[in-house]
Amino acid sequence: MSGRMSVLALALSLALLPGCQETSTETARDVAGARRDAAEANAGARKEASKEMAEANRDMSEAQADYDQTEGEAGEELDAAGTEARVAAAQARYDVAHTAALGRHEVARQACHGQVVGQARDDCMLKADNELAVEESRAALERDEALQAASGRR
Repeated sequence: MSGRMSVLALALSLALLPGCQETSTETARDVAGARRDAAEANAGARKEASKEMAEANRDMSEAQADYDQTEGEAGEELDAAGTEARVAAAQARYDVAHTAALGRHEVARQACHGQVVGQARDDCMLKADNELAVEESRAALERDEALQAASGRR
């Protein structure tokens, strides 16, 4: 989460400098920094997703062991644990995809700062924003489809 905050703080500070033309060295440094921040945020999201998925799988394994010992109630518990594991996995995949999209967005916006002030920069920023919106929508759709499948609704 702190990686996202630093990326957003950097973007905000750069947005407050309208009319300033960055040198290619400054742009390259900013792009490299944004890539590094995005990679760190993505690694953190993947680590958290792996942790959540491992926990969900552990819960499912425990429920399977309970099921092997007793039927009926344990079977319902196994079904519930399986559903929870699939829901956790869907949310974790979404979190990773969303974090990666935010990182790519910040890299693209930093690259825009190397362009001449004016319409070219504005067009570049708009393109970056539009690409983020598409990626966010795609990730949300995939998550929602997985959530529907996990709950048995189609």
